[in-house]
Amino acid sequence: MHRFDLRPDSTGGFDFLVDGVFLRELVFEREDMEEREVSRLRRHRLSSSMAKEQVRRLKGELSGPFFPQRVWLYFCPECYDEGCGGVSVTIQIGDDRVTWSDFRHDAPTTKGELETFDDEDVITSVGTLVFDRAEYEAALDRTAKQLHSIFTSGSRSRR
Repeated sequence: MHRFDLRPDSTGGFDFLVDGVFLRELVFEREDMEEREVSRLRRHRLSSSMAKEQVRRLKGELSGPFFPQRVWLYFCPECYDEGCGGVSVTIQIGDDRVTWSDFRHDAPTTKGELETFDDEDVITSVGTLVFDRAEYEAALDRTAKQLHSIFTSGSRSRR
């Protein structure tokens, strides 16, 4: 079983930490990180509701608008929209474990588009990841609480 956590990253968001390594580094390997997609769990530029929605998707409580059986992990760094393409994964929630598999680069063109991928869309640098569900949900809840605090204190300081 892999260790799961979330930590602030250099993009201004929180990234998934798998066995002590940022998942973004595994997914994009040696590519220029500044040019790559980012997590929607942002410390700025997005709303608290978008972060809450993303946490719900990661917990399996909410499906995505394009591929309901897949969850987007990384989004366009300009608009954070799934419609621009990004990286998604299949997440299966079990009683005591969470499994991430089938990492892919996705770029839907219309809502409800059939899930078809080319072989080149597959991300081979990351295999199937299995996490302890309690650890996984605790990390998501802790991050959601930190983001809520950041958004709440930021809105108070602008008043």
